[in-house]
Amino acid sequence: MGWTYISGATRQQAIADVLQDSQYKNGTWKTLAKTCVGNTLWAVRELTRQGKAPKRYILCALLGKNRGDWGHKDMDESMGPYYYTCPLQFFELVKPETGGIGINPEWRQRVREYQAQEKTSNTIAANLSVGQRFKSKSSGNEFEFIREYSKSFVVGRLVQKFVPPPSFVLSKLQVGDWVRVKKSDVLLLTA
Repeated sequence: MGWTYISGATRQQAIADVLQDSQYKNGTWKTLAKTCVGNTLWAVRELTRQGKAPKRYILCALLGKNRGDWGHKDMDESMGPYYYTCPLQFFELVKPETGGIGINPEWRQRVREYQAQEKTSNTIAANLSVGQRFKSKSSGNEFEFIREYSKSFVVGRLVQKFVPPPSFVLSKLQVGDWVRVKKSDVLLLTA
């Protein structure tokens, strides 16, 4: 289950390679739905074979570049990938009654929890007031809200730097630096 790199391929060509309809033995694979979140491609794939009920599954394809060539690493939901940005509507397309295979209830629950947490963080970020303190979930650093930067980011002034264990690589951030923080990474500090 390694990476497939395509000589001279662009990112779009790697995506097309994953999503292309294809013949397999006596059946046909086709893509019913797709979306790309950063370099994670999500798709609902369906296999139809003559005289048999269609089979569907959720595909997670990581996209990456190696020595100038784009490629992909394909996984399905049964593998319980550590990626949780799968569109929730894909769960409706892939269920037992629609011929869903490889359904992983634990992974689906983690996707739902992750997305609920993202939504909560985005709501918190959208309601921050100038001067209000918040924490970065990923770095542990504390910031003071300065302003909204874009649909996905806010700007904060570093007020307290997380001191990691010695094995961590220290960032060059200094207290007082202004930093762009992803809204989904915002945690509200309570007094």
